[in-house]
Amino acid sequence: MEQRTLKAAYQFYCSKQIINAHSAEADTRATMEVLIAQIDKYKGVDFEDKSGKISKPVVNDIEALHKFTNLNRPLDFAGRMVYNEQGDGVFNFGKHKGKKIEDVFNVEPSYYSWMMQGDFPLYTKRKLEEIYSQWNAKKVAERQPKPAPQPKPADQAKPAEAKVEEPAKTRSSETRF
Repeated sequence: MEQRTLKAAYQFYCSKQIINAHSAEADTRATMEVLIAQIDKYKGVDFEDKSGKISKPVVNDIEALHKFTNLNRPLDFAGRMVYNEQGDGVFNFGKHKGKKIEDVFNVEPSYYSWMMQGDFPLYTKRKLEEIYSQWNAKKVAERQPKPAPQPKPADQAKPAEAKVEEPAKTRSSETRF
């Protein structure tokens, strides 16, 4: 499999070697030439999206290219995390590709540490840290005992009407024998 680097792309699309690689000017020029070569190569080529819709999205138009390159709705610049159809963040690579990020944290929380220590772009790590912090805060909140519900104020009942007790019947002084 070929490398996914600017040097490899420049060789593949432009059939040239970068002179002065890693200087700002040389890398910028090479990137521009690769983009122009890609537009020429893929102009008019059919593309089928996930739903089976076929289009010819590669045109020499910045807005159209922007829409096409954001089909995955990236969550981070590198596209390691994207939004799914429901708007949830999912991983877009590796063994957890397509799985919700929070679901992965629930099952394998060490995946966060692995990514934070791995060779991922700083922005990807920052977004991951944001998601992890939110997930962790939810977990902490779930563990907190819920406060007892406040008793509802008693209805202001009308005072009970005083019952007038009838005096106990006394035996009359008449004694019957």
